[in-house]
Amino acid sequence: MTTAPRSVLWRRIVENRALYVMMLPGLLFLLVVKYVPMYGLQVAFKDFDPWVGIWKSEYVGFTYFIQAFKSDIFWRAFNNTLIISLYKWVFGMPMPIILAILLNELRVRFLKRIVQSVSYFPHLISWVVIGGLAYSFLGSYGFINQLLQMLGFGQVIFYQNPDVWRSILVLTEIWKSVGWGSILYLAALTAVNTDLYEAIEVDGGGRFAKIWHVDLPTLLPVFAIILILNSSSLIMGNFDQVFALIGNSIVSPGSLLASKTEILEVYTYRVGLLEGSFSFASAIGFFQNVLAFIFILGTNFAAGRIYEDKRYTLF
Repeated sequence: MTTAPRSVLWRRIVENRALYVMMLPGLLFLLVVKYVPMYGLQVAFKDFDPWVGIWKSEYVGFTYFIQAFKSDIFWRAFNNTLIISLYKWVFGMPMPIILAILLNELRVRFLKRIVQSVSYFPHLISWVVIGGLAYSFLGSYGFINQLLQMLGFGQVIFYQNPDVWRSILVLTEIWKSVGWGSILYLAALTAVNTDLYEAIEVDGGGRFAKIWHVDLPTLLPVFAIILILNSSSLIMGNFDQVFALIGNSIVSPGSLLASKTEILEVYTYRVGLLEGSFSFASAIGFFQNVLAFIFILGTNFAAGRIYEDKRYTLF
């Protein structure tokens, strides 16, 4: 009795061996990139010495966690990460929904394809390129300063003004991700039963009534799932973006921008790679990942309690 299920499983594997072979590179990549590095998590609990290796380094327990929690710079980076991520949530997450609804209402197919292509294109541009574009616009001799001087205004030193960079980070994130993020919402809208629209028209409703009573309820389960998946981003900032746009200004000693833009990832990079405090940096990264996992579980639990529908949760 116990061998029958195994024989059935083995027969299915043999019958679908081509699919398993295709899946093998992805599994190997996941194993090597995601699971093998977990061995290094113990660095956060040891006084890591590269010359003796992880295993032989002295175990110090939660020493580096306590050191991080007592650091004012750590809490500054923690607050910056939360504030910038919350701004991105509040102003950025509704944008793909709005774009998807507008594209769904656009009846001219040629114009719709142009708008889609233009909105998707920034996603394909690397943050390094965007950082160069930002400097060409915001630098001391960039386009904006040249325009201000032509109009008779004074020069604005953006890279020494920390008050503007949180807004710039949010705006560039929205510009880069809004088109790509609208794909899932647009796909959900294409599956809507057109009879629902016709029923609203019979009742005398217009386009806004269709959006409110049909489109938004259709998109709500998709939004809930994306919200759960993105809940970890509250504590996991976009290192590529911040480092490409203002990395050199942040990691330099006495940086003015660091007070409001140095996120935890940049702080970890600075203390870990530039200052050589590997254990301290690992402790910060470990803390971040545990907190991100808690955020995902908490958001999923809240969605399940609010809606009581499996469509709105991951598990």
